[in-house]
Amino acid sequence: MGEAGGQNGTEQRQRRRWHFAAAVFDETAWTLTVAGQPVPLEPKPLELLRTLLERAGEVVSKDELLEAAWPGVVVVEASLPTAIRKLRKALGDDDSARPIIATVARIGYRLTVPVRLEQIDSLTGNFTAPIGQSSAPPAVPTKVRWEALALAAVALLTIGTIGTIGTMQALKSGASASASPRAVPSVDQKVAKLALRRMDIKQLQSMVAAGWDPETPFDDQQNGALNLLLERCEWDPGHDRQQMLLAARLLVDNGASLTRRNYWGDTAYSIAKAPRYCGHDHPVTVMLRRLCTSGDGMVLNDCEADYAAAKQRRAAEVAARIAS
Repeated sequence: MGEAGGQNGTEQRQRRRWHFAAAVFDETAWTLTVAGQPVPLEPKPLELLRTLLERAGEVVSKDELLEAAWPGVVVVEASLPTAIRKLRKALGDDDSARPIIATVARIGYRLTVPVRLEQIDSLTGNFTAPIGQSSAPPAVPTKVRWEALALAAVALLTIGTIGTIGTMQALKSGASASASPRAVPSVDQKVAKLALRRMDIKQLQSMVAAGWDPETPFDDQQNGALNLLLERCEWDPGHDRQQMLLAARLLVDNGASLTRRNYWGDTAYSIAKAPRYCGHDHPVTVMLRRLCTSGDGMVLNDCEADYAAAKQRRAAEVAARIAS
């Protein structure tokens, strides 16, 4: 998820779904489902998956995969095979005789299964094409295309004006951003995700002013903006800690909940303190711990993980699927 050295991740995502084996990779939502079930997977393995899908059947070198997932960043030698191993596990790729992802000794990796690409276009709907054939959408009459673009432009201007007026009224009344009700966010979540990955304070401030809600989930696991921000601790250990602290404080001050739990029962604090993420001594972890014990009836337990409740919820979901 690093931004150094060129475009990556959100910047290059397209409105596509990739169908292969028993899996579907939704590039727009950045999610993976296997046999119809969502499979949580870290960003780096998904970056590798997209690269392998784009070149299905070809051998992709280690250097090309490293550049795709860690552009411009020097990583330890084990990073690539570790990410590939996680990807294989998520796909259930345990058949050594007929692997989905084959290892090409001393060169790289190759996706061995047929791939079908589903292109999603906001004007023309969905269409599909096998890899290797043209995936251009059906032609749209020029008049229809320009009318649609004009309507979209008017809508964006209207939303932006409403958001600005709402922000000015809140400032005049002395109401805080967290206390006033927010309008429907006018910020695309892909734009928000990129700003969080870059820890772009000015962009985050502009998004909040436009009505963006940090609690809006980014994925099927119900991770909000604060959780997404903390992922940088994992993939960029050398990140600017003070910059992350400023970004986290901005999110909390504008409505990011400290007690919100994702699908797995984790809160922002339980994620932050994990050794694989930020750790106990990170400034953001320290801030979250302090906020979780600073009054308002909140105690540290409210900010801890609640795996038992998450387990019960998952069991109930499985039972409901079986019953249906």
